[in-house]
Amino acid sequence: MPPWDAINHGMIGLSTGGFAVTDNSIATYGSRRIQVALLPIYYLLLRGRLEGFARDRQTQWLLLVIACGTTLAPLIMFTTDSLRSTAHDAITVTFQFVSAITCTGFSTTNLDSMWSPGTVLLLTVAMIVGGSEGSTVSGVKIVRVVIFEAGVVERIGEPFPGIDSSRDIEISGEHVSANFHNASVVLVLWLLFLLGGMVALFVLLPPENESFQHVVFEVASAQRNVGLSSDLTSPGRSRAVKSVLIGNMWVGRLTVLPVLVLLRGSV
Repeated sequence: MPPWDAINHGMIGLSTGGFAVTDNSIATYGSRRIQVALLPIYYLLLRGRLEGFARDRQTQWLLLVIACGTTLAPLIMFTTDSLRSTAHDAITVTFQFVSAITCTGFSTTNLDSMWSPGTVLLLTVAMIVGGSEGSTVSGVKIVRVVIFEAGVVERIGEPFPGIDSSRDIEISGEHVSANFHNASVVLVLWLLFLLGGMVALFVLLPPENESFQHVVFEVASAQRNVGLSSDLTSPGRSRAVKSVLIGNMWVGRLTVLPVLVLLRGSV
């Protein structure tokens, strides 16, 4: 990669900007080594702090989801001809899944024509779930999923809890106060806005463009501010379609609650 491109892509990757300096993103360079170089490296491991890595629940969840996703994607594509294409080797699948879940937005393949519907939906789940607290990504974030998971497990063991829904759980090696109720509210509201954007696009788009997996993918990418596209969004789309996606991008960046506070204050 030329030095100027490398400087720009390095800054874009660290800030999860979702852009690239070429029309075809990282696919322009056709290099597996560049893909590997752009995959995230865990900072604590570079400093030799293995004990911090072992206790970091967000990192554990992130790596677990990446492992499951990069294993399931080839299995899903096994039923299609796309698996036989050299464009879908292990590095490409891993790179695209990591790009989606980390909200980085780099692309190495055409999601519209070369990925099966099931794989596109798998990337959509990665975009919805991914992202860690303290990073520049928007969306649900893994920490809320961790809190929600802990809350569900506790509710199964204790169906009738007390009034206080706050508990101490371990995240990133530290015990923090986690409120299951707040995490559930944000998660549900985020999914409701996602559903609203999907319904709006199904109404506004021409019937030939109403591919379920592409509509879901496009709205999730907008609300997560990822930058990936299934080619459903284009300059020729109507202002109404663009307005819906702008709304989802705005809601995702502000993480829902500030938007609701603003709307409530304007009524």
